Amino acid sequence: MQKATFAYNHQTAVSSPCIIQWTLFATKKDTSMPMETEGWIEFSNYTSQEERDEEHSWLCWMSISSMMLQIDEVTEKLFGYSKRIIRGDYQISSIAKDRGIPLNPSDLVRREIESIQKYIESGEVFGLTTIYYDEIKKNDSILNSHQSEWLAVIELIEKLKNVKKLDDKQIRLIVWFEI
Repeated sequence: MQKATFAYNHQTAVSSPCIIQWTLFATKKDTSMPMETEGWIEFSNYTSQEERDEEHSWLCWMSISSMMLQIDEVTEKLFGYSKRIIRGDYQISSIAKDRGIPLNPSDLVRREIESIQKYIESGEVFGLTTIYYDEIKKNDSILNSHQSEWLAVIELIEKLKNVKKLDDKQIRLIVWFEI
């Protein structure tokens, strides 16, 4: 099995290199259009980081867009994007802004990224990033919003984690935004 070169340091929460990294320029976005959170939740059955770094070690589990209807403060704190951030009305330090897509995404995620490539190039799709579930758990205070739809996503991730007997590092979210 060929190894992917994606490296992830759980201590510093820095990932590199990435297939795609897209930087948003606020002046180029039409904030009158709806903004959507898109992406997938993936998991790996492999317990060691070395095995999880291999090319075909991640499986796609659930579409994030099937659960996310509103971009809220939790989205801003996790990923650094919202309409008010794009307009320049609000600034925030986020956990996982613009990290890109890992070199070893699941086959489904890889195909979806290929299918939206022209929208990435035009800027309609942006903010591609990856966050591991252990990072979310370490920063669980950002989930204090009792109205965030992210709470339902986290609840489902916990169910997956328990059913599959996974560690937090074996689950990741690959996310991007569309206008």
